[in-house]
Amino acid sequence: STFTFVDEIKTEDARQRSARAVLDVYDLDLHQREEAEKIIERVFGNLQTLSPDAIESFSDPHIQLSGTAVKALLGENDLKKNSELMRSAATQIWSKGILSFPKKDELLDKGVDQISIRNTQDGGLRQVHVRSVPTSDELDRLVSRSLELEGVKDRKLRGAMSEFLTQLLRPNLIWNTEETELLRKEAEKSAAPFVIEIKKDEMVVQRGRIVTGDDLLRIREVEKQYARKQARSHFVGILFLVPICFIIAFGYLLFYEKQTFFEIRRLTLFTSIVVLSVLIGRIVHETISLPLEFLFLPGALASLLLALLMRPQMGVL
Repeated sequence: STFTFVDEIKTEDARQRSARAVLDVYDLDLHQREEAEKIIERVFGNLQTLSPDAIESFSDPHIQLSGTAVKALLGENDLKKNSELMRSAATQIWSKGILSFPKKDELLDKGVDQISIRNTQDGGLRQVHVRSVPTSDELDRLVSRSLELEGVKDRKLRGAMSEFLTQLLRPNLIWNTEETELLRKEAEKSAAPFVIEIKKDEMVVQRGRIVTGDDLLRIREVEKQYARKQARSHFVGILFLVPICFIIAFGYLLFYEKQTFFEIRRLTLFTSIVVLSVLIGRIVHETISLPLEFLFLPGALASLLLALLMRPQMGVL
């Protein structure tokens, strides 16, 4: 009859491919974003109280601005608007993700084409090409483009903000190894098993054809299926044989040795001999390859024990 089985090797291969297809998950460093916003607020707060004579001597622990940049930021006399523009441009670039140059180089050397970045707003994952993720050394053009989109038309002001942001923004992508591993395990579990079907009377191998690994697997499965079928047949046979033996034995006792039912010791001895003979026959059949006639030995032994230990007439059983 037709039956199916799972090719464990191909199934495992499919699971591994599913796991490898899961991209590395990277989180945006929220702590770095908070620090950047604090620096913007502090620097623009200091600029607001800066006197014209102190422009050239302006300094900050994290941001080093030239006198020209400081003048450009102060020139519009709208520091609050410039601060908001700076925050907006920084957030836009920050949300795209920034890699360190060694990390990006490492990923490309490993052949990693894409990664997943978790969005901070909705928590979803977005796939990005590694080559499109900027490094700290590649921020100049991106910052300038972002400022243009924010409506910063003045070239000097745009240059000053660009000078500020290129120092402010740092690599902010953190590899989330735990989530990456979890997603890969889920992908492995969700991979469908590779099922092979062998139909009734199907030719598994042909004479003269080279036998492949798949052919050997199918042959072994056919052998296992046949062995299981044989085992079921043996079990069903024993299942019917044992009750029949007991019915015959107790039927004999009922008609010819009725007094045995009233003697617990004799009844226990009789039952033990019958059960023991069946078990010995089963063990010999399963474990020892003997000619068919040797399988009658346990029954002969049982008859001998019945005749010796109980009554000679019982040996007929």
